[in-house]
Amino acid sequence: MRNTGKPTEALFEASITALGKDGYFYRIKDAAAIKGLTGRVGHVDATPSDYICAVLGKMFFAEVKSTQHETLFEFKLLKVGQNAHGARITAAGGQYLVFVHRLATGDWYILPMNVIRDYETNNSRKSMAWTEMEWFECTTVKTPAGSRPAWR
Repeated sequence: MRNTGKPTEALFEASITALGKDGYFYRIKDAAAIKGLTGRVGHVDATPSDYICAVLGKMFFAEVKSTQHETLFEFKLLKVGQNAHGARITAAGGQYLVFVHRLATGDWYILPMNVIRDYETNNSRKSMAWTEMEWFECTTVKTPAGSRPAWR
């Protein structure tokens, strides 16, 4: 089965929508969204992330990824533009979070971009094993559509 990421994005959006006035997200349109709207492939600059969010008084850029990999999260799932923008956002003092949905278990992880960059630099690796990501696992809410991050 092909992993499109769309169900994971829907779960992420539902998690913020469930907060009511305490949660806000803006979905940044990418090339696929523009083609869906216009029927044409247009030129789009590399977007910084999937979303800009404000949740419980905190603002952050959010990239949402899902993976079927059984043992690890591969950093190659982050595109060149996301890495470049993420580096600039964190250097400017902003928060850039990567939400990783492990499809096999329904678990969610929240990895700050600076942790990913530090891990690549200090460990010379292009992935993190699920066992290495335990500190970044977030609580979830089970719904009929699947598990989603819990914010409170």
